[in-house]
Amino acid sequence: IYVTAVVFSMIRIVSVLFLKETLNLAAEDTEAMVRDRAQAKEQMEKNLVALFLNAHENCEGVLTEEAFCSFMAQDKIKLLLGKMGIDASESHTLFRQMRNETTGQFDGTAFIY
Repeated sequence: IYVTAVVFSMIRIVSVLFLKETLNLAAEDTEAMVRDRAQAKEQMEKNLVALFLNAHENCEGVLTEEAFCSFMAQDKIKLLLGKMGIDASESHTLFRQMRNETTGQFDGTAFIY
């Protein structure tokens, strides 16, 4: 009986150590995933800012409806906005929803932030 109790205790200790290590690895994976998503968001934000600022000749990031629609027709823009859950196929409607009411133009930096 003594040997059985010792063996049972040793098995329980090993299984607890295994479970503890597994939980630690799962916590590290979660933290890494959160860090990766935050970095990906920052990178996407930087890309969008650069794209909007370069979309117009004066590099102010302010676009008329025509310039906005031609900008949104680019595959790279559709891909980036698609990652954000924005459908870029209806660019005229999107422009009307996002434009500045006083100037009638779209400000890319205001859209991003």
